[in-house]
Amino acid sequence: MAADQTTADQKAADQKTAQRTKHDTPDGAPRPRLSRRALMASFAIGVVLVAWFFVAWLALNRHVVDAAGESIGSAFALLLITSIVGAVRGRR
Repeated sequence: MAADQTTADQKAADQKTAQRTKHDTPDGAPRPRLSRRALMASFAIGVVLVAWFFVAWLALNRHVVDAAGESIGSAFALLLITSIVGAVRGRR
């Protein structure tokens, strides 16, 4: 009897797992996804930061470490601004 219950529980768990999509969390809740606009903005910002690295390195004749530091620093500044804006918008 206990073996039958265990088998039934296993089948139910297997069905639940099969019903999940790749975008679900382990507890079955859907994962939040970025909008198309946010994905495109992230891609554009990444391209601009990489371009800025090459401009600073090759056109402005900065040392490669300095150019990388400028790009990484700009990325962190953008993340900070995004975080502040998100916090302000979240309070409303």
